Amino acid sequence: MIDPAEGTDAILHFWFEEIGPDRWWVRSD
Repeated sequence: MIDPAEGTDAILHFWFEEIGPDRWWVRSD
């Protein structure tokens, strides 16, 4: 897991790498 101290950009990049844009943009309206 990433270090939160790295900042929001690092967290977002981590999620993009782990989840991918296809699931990233999925919304349950």
